[in-house]
Formats: sequence, C-alpha cells, structure tokens
Amino acid sequence: MLAPLVKRIQTEAPAAPKSLPLWQALFYFAIPAFLFRLILYNGTGYLVTHGVVEVTAVVLAFLVPSVLLLLAAFVAMRLDGYSLSWSVIRERFRFHPLTWRSWLWVVGGALVALVGEQLLAFTGVLLVHIPIFTPPAYLSFLNPTVRQSLSSFLGVSLRGNWAFFALFTAIVVVQVAAEECWWRGYLFPRQEPLYGKWTWIVHGVLWTGFHFVFYPWSVIVDLFFCSTVAYVFQRTKNTWVSLLIHLLYNGLTPIALLLAVLGVIH
Repeated sequence: MLAPLVKRIQTEAPAAPKSLPLWQALFYFAIPAFLFRLILYNGTGYLVTHGVVEVTAVVLAFLVPSVLLLLAAFVAMRLDGYSLSWSVIRERFRFHPLTWRSWLWVVGGALVALVGEQLLAFTGVLLVHIPIFTPPAYLSFLNPTVRQSLSSFLGVSLRGNWAFFALFTAIVVVQVAAEECWWRGYLFPRQEPLYGKWTWIVHGVLWTGFHFVFYPWSVIVDLFFCSTVAYVFQRTKNTWVSLLIHLLYNGLTPIALLLAVLGVIH
C-alpha cells in the first residue's frame, strides 16, 4: 500500500531550487561558451577545409551545441532531484501562462532590445576592426563590416528556397529555446537566493560573457540585450516572456531571409 505513496514522494519536485554560488555560475556559463566557440570557430573551419559545404558546416555549428545545451538543462534539472514530467518542468523552468500584462512585457522588452541594438550597432563596427575581435574569413557572415548578398546566404540561392528558410528558422527556434531553458529556466532561479533584486545584473553580465567568447565585437550590444532580457525575466518570472523577446530579437535574420525567398529583396 505504501509503494504508490513512496513513488509519488520521490518524483515530486524539491520545494525550491538550490542556490548557485558565483564560482559554480562561472563554470555553468563558461563551459557552454567555449563549447560554442570551439564548434563555431574550429569545427566550422575543420569541416570547410575537409570538403564540407559552408552552409552544412554552419548549420551543424549552431545546431549541435544548442541541442547539447537544451539537453543539459533537463539533465541538470533531473540531477537536482526533479522529475521530468511536464507539470514539474513547467513549474521549475517557469513556463507560466501568458497574460495581457505578460504580452506588454514581451512587446516592450522586444522594442527596447531592438532599438538599443540599432543605436549601439556602431560599437560592433568599431570593435570588429581590432584583430583579436575579428571573426575568421570563413565566418565572414558574422562580420558587421562585410556586406552580405541578399540573393544568397552561405552560398545557397534564396529565391524560392523554402526548405532552407524552414531549416534556418528551426535552428533559430532551437537555439533560443535551448538558451532560455538553460539560462532563465535552470540557472536564473538558482541565482536569485543569493542576489535577490540584483540578480538580473549579475545574470546579464554573465550571459554577456557567454556571448563575448564567440561574438567579442558585439559585447556592448550584447550587454544591453542580455541585461534587458534578464531584467524583464526578473520582473515577470516567466520564461515564455524572455523566450518570445529573444525570438523576436533573433527573428530579424529569418525575416530578411523570408523576403529574399519571396523575391522582395535581391
């Protein structure tokens, strides 16, 4: 008679996430950063020099570490003693229902992030000229000073290419979902017990450091964006909100690709 009760107790989520000391937080931010850097810079270069077409190499460089990061969020959650039922995941990762106030935060946060990016874009153009900040030639599509073709992307013709548009959009969604589950869903609640109302600042700086490892030229833009998302998340405590802001922010490239696929831009 006690077996069902014991099983239920064992699968229940702990009352609150364990606090995360700064040294552990640095570890949790640094490992994914260097993984992304290693795969994006070294992995992409290796594949291209060994005959893999550029677009395939870049797709793998973004997709593989994103999938690993997403899996890491659930593995870490399970190791903390949480079950992997949707109800527990939803509560632990703070995927709460969206209210009209939540949507206001989404729209407001996205607008602030996008306007800030445009106002601070010149900093990336300046910093990318510093040799240690400049991406390698095979990643020239990341360089803000390199004019990109609007008719092709990574050597792929875009007009009418719906398959590539669907693939690229899926990668953006997977990457954003992975980051939100790891940064906001798993890590942020573990930082709050230590930093309280200032958690968004600590979290925003560490998340900026994550991007700096592989996008060093955009550190100022990233600091503004990361701090904005962290602040909104702390105010709303809803990962759907930060995820949607993140998607809208990263959605500019898919929108440009869509226009190219439709032949609106050339």
